[in-house]
Amino acid sequence: MGKVLLGAFLIYAAVEVAVLVELGRLFGLLWVLVWVLATILMGLVALRTEGVHGLRRVARQLDEENLPTQDLVDLALVVFACVLLISPGILGDALGLILLIPLCRAGMRRLILHMLPRWIPDQVPQARLRAAAANVMEIEREPQA
Repeated sequence: MGKVLLGAFLIYAAVEVAVLVELGRLFGLLWVLVWVLATILMGLVALRTEGVHGLRRVARQLDEENLPTQDLVDLALVVFACVLLISPGILGDALGLILLIPLCRAGMRRLILHMLPRWIPDQVPQARLRAAAANVMEIEREPQA
């Protein structure tokens, strides 16, 4: 599995470099550099603003003693989108921008939450996961001495 992921990453990196080179040839190096710097700045700003809002939503859910599953997945998607924007590459920028759109992110969040039980190993029964989550909530409710 690790070799497959490494191969996929190397292919992705090669495609990104090829796209950047071709865009540089078509539009000029200066415009490609402007695009790359603009998306890096956009990613940093989005990480700061959307990331802080996401952390506040998670904290609010925890304060209300709710398990913030949806907010955590949403926050992870925002962070992933920002990382894609910060890293140079047109394809990553496109995916990052798409993931920053709340409606698109909501669709991806629903897909992830639907697939999540399938990704969890069979050795960890769902009942044990729910019990562990309930146990964590009980520990958080106990008063400190």
